[in-house]
Amino acid sequence: MKYKKVLPGILMLLTILSSVACVRVDTGSILPTFGEQILELVEVYEIGLISAAEFQILRRALIRALGR
Repeated sequence: MKYKKVLPGILMLLTILSSVACVRVDTGSILPTFGEQILELVEVYEIGLISAAEFQILRRALIRALGR
C-alpha cells in the first residue's frame, strides 16, 4: 500500500534528475529552461504527487545541478 504513495514521487525524482543531467548536443531542439523546470516542479507539488519535503529536496537538487 505504501508503494502507491511513494512510487509517483520516485518517478518524478528520476524524471527531474535525468532531465537535469542531460548533456546538450546541438541538435536544434530546445531544452527546458530553469524556470520551466521549477514551474513543473511546483505544479507536481501543488497537485499532491510529492510532499513538501520531497519538493524541497528536488528544488535544491535542481538548483545545484544548474549551478545557481
